Amino acid sequence: MKSIHMDKYISIIRFMPCIGVMFILMNTICAFSQIKIHQISPTQGQLGQKLSVQLFGQGFDETIRASMIPDFGGKRTIIKNIETERDAISVLLSGSTAFILCGDSDNNISIYDISTQSQPILVDIIEIPGKTVSIEINKNFLCVAFVNSKNDSLGQVMIYDITVPVSPVLIKTIEVPNRPVDLEFYNDQLCILTFSDLYTIQLEHDYKLTSINLPIYTARSIAISEDNAYVIDYQKSQLYVIDLTTQTMTLFPITGTLNNIYIKDHLAAIANSDGLVLLNISDASQITQVSEIKTPGRSQDVIISGSIAYIADSESGVQMIDISDPTTPKVLGWVDTPGLAINLSYLNNFLYVADWKNGIQIINVSDPTSSEFIGHLKTNGNALGLYKKDNYIYLADGNNGLCIIDVNHPLKSDN
Repeated sequence: MKSIHMDKYISIIRFMPCIGVMFILMNTICAFSQIKIHQISPTQGQLGQKLSVQLFGQGFDETIRASMIPDFGGKRTIIKNIETERDAISVLLSGSTAFILCGDSDNNISIYDISTQSQPILVDIIEIPGKTVSIEINKNFLCVAFVNSKNDSLGQVMIYDITVPVSPVLIKTIEVPNRPVDLEFYNDQLCILTFSDLYTIQLEHDYKLTSINLPIYTARSIAISEDNAYVIDYQKSQLYVIDLTTQTMTLFPITGTLNNIYIKDHLAAIANSDGLVLLNISDASQITQVSEIKTPGRSQDVIISGSIAYIADSESGVQMIDISDPTTPKVLGWVDTPGLAINLSYLNNFLYVADWKNGIQIINVSDPTSSEFIGHLKTNGNALGLYKKDNYIYLADGNNGLCIIDVNHPLKSDN
């Protein structure tokens, strides 16, 4: 019988006299069925004191990585769980109205009045005649892009007037000659990204569909900054930069499979299969790569707060990267999560991680050099997407519907 010894200094959680300990074992070589834990000692510790723990069992070797996670509940912070008719995939808000995208292939948008979070009221359901790929809200418009149910190489976009959010009015349905991928707004225009082109629609005018004629193959997402659209092609590993005023284009090759892009000021951060790539976009016609840094997992999402880039690194949790000098990014540390970190939200020095089957993981990043996992909110579904507003997180939780979570006191517990 072998053992693993670990130490943990428990100093952040202030609301409980003791905590439980939960372990996550990761092994990229051995199957989990070969790992057997016979004993964990101790299983509780005192706040503010160092906790030394040993695991006894079989199947341990030098490839095993064990993470110790304080378990302190936190169910009180989930103030309401909305059971949707179909799986909740994503959520957006307009004022006190929530628009929940539900379903896998047969989608609908369930609309709830959440002016009282603890008593949401279903006010409408919009049925979508196809598989929805993106929904976006801007001012008084709700735009829905979906794949044609009869021909998945084509798409449509429905545009709704949500001047009164609880009573959306369909303005127009527009045929798109390619499969849509993503939506974004630019001034009074809607940009529709498809697998192989970028289109614009002039809102509040003629709603005419205009093609920009991108030589793109497998577009994944779009971000807009100032007058430029940034489009990533995940298979060709290229970044396309389109000047939306002149509709001229430049492209920039990037290694790896491109998954997501985040823009802050004159810096573009791209999460790719290898880690993080940083680009200087101060001159959109002459983009330069300033640096890249590899991460141990598969980067799915990236957000920036201050001079820190946070990366949802799939099976390797969350990576914290110091980008105060973008030419020499440095890993400040990482926090493991028990599931797959796929989506991030930042609020008041806390990072909220959608961790797939393991709900929301909460990380204190007030000091990024010693970021600390402080607990989790285990939900009954698959945490797929987060939306934050004020002191609330709205979690699309798969077959568990929508969870409304009060994060005003993220350290709040059940005890």
